[in-house]
Amino acid sequence: MRAKICTVLTSMLVVALAGSASFGSIIYESFDYEAGSLVGQNGGQGWGGSWNMPSTNGTQEVTAESLSFSSYQTSGGALKLVKQADPGTFVSVGVRRQLGFDFTAGDDVWVSFLSKSDGELSAMASRTAEVRHGATLGTTKLRIRPKGSGSQGIMVAYDGSASNSAAKSAQDGRTYLNIVRFGDIGTADGKFAVMWTFEEAGYNAMIADGIITEDELNQNYYLNAQDPHENRTLNSLDSVYINLSDSQDPNFGYYFDELRYGTSLSDVLVIPEPMTMLLLGFGGLAVLRKKS
Repeated sequence: MRAKICTVLTSMLVVALAGSASFGSIIYESFDYEAGSLVGQNGGQGWGGSWNMPSTNGTQEVTAESLSFSSYQTSGGALKLVKQADPGTFVSVGVRRQLGFDFTAGDDVWVSFLSKSDGELSAMASRTAEVRHGATLGTTKLRIRPKGSGSQGIMVAYDGSASNSAAKSAQDGRTYLNIVRFGDIGTADGKFAVMWTFEEAGYNAMIADGIITEDELNQNYYLNAQDPHENRTLNSLDSVYINLSDSQDPNFGYYFDELRYGTSLSDVLVIPEPMTMLLLGFGGLAVLRKKS
């Protein structure tokens, strides 16, 4: 009887988690592919083409497992980029994919993703991990850096210029959740760009009441970066470019996972529904009882 109950609970949990995998995201990528090359893959939702690799000074691969971050829901694998070159030579490696959605003037563009350095990185090494957007490889609009250049911090920018926020290190080999808002795109005036980076403790505190607001982002973040508003657009002529650049380490590696785009915070960050949380609790109790 106990085994049957555990089986039913497990089935209900799988259905609950699968049903909320993509949340309300307009554009979503979980890297749910076979382990191996990302080039040519075209899963997810909201995209206008397949992944390609325009910058080849290194390797890209889909890992067998997702990044793990508290109770955050993931599926599939993760993207791992590794820049390979002789020390002292500044090169990049990246993957690129065309967007399949036109954000309209005045929209807020929200982005979320998990990130992790492949091991602890030295404090001032000249290496960068970023997600940027544009119609060409050289475009630097709507730029997000979970690894700021020459620092252990993060950076967000409407264009190519901004300052790193490095009050704490986010390059210690732990997984972090990044939430970004570019406000009022396509307008002359508007909100700052803001990037909130969370460690697990802050994320757990934030979701405890089952509701997430921008005020709670500001109260619980681990690192925060901002950039004054610039008039930038984002549409289906643009691509997302996930990129590593480095002139120091011949084997600089970084992970990205659960990439989401939307026009509101709820599009890119949804707490599991109460029933899902309840099933998670029951599942944990079932495991404990089975062990005992």
